[in-house]
Amino acid sequence: MKKAISLLLVLVLCLSLCACGGSKLSPEERLHDEVKEYISTNYRIQIGSSVSEAVNVDVASVVEMKENCEWAVLGTYTVKIDKEIMSAKFGLVAAYDETSDSFTFSQEEFDDFK
Repeated sequence: MKKAISLLLVLVLCLSLCACGGSKLSPEERLHDEVKEYISTNYRIQIGSSVSEAVNVDVASVVEMKENCEWAVLGTYTVKIDKEIMSAKFGLVAAYDETSDSFTFSQEEFDDFK
């Protein structure tokens, strides 16, 4: 009887683990992470011979511009150059392409780093 209950519990556990997998995030749910990766990978500043390294990308605001395909994104980008930490506000437009399941970014604008 103990073996039967143990096997039943193992089966229920396996089924519950299988049920949790496979959930795909919507573009809106992925947008913050995609913007953070895009900004931190593609934008650096240079002072003399020193080049910045990304510290943080904070997405402050996301506004849907068209039906489920384009968003205006505002945030703050923080970098470290030598021993100095500098930040700048940024804005960009993110567009989602369903066929390629990817984002494209355009109209990037940055304030001065301070």
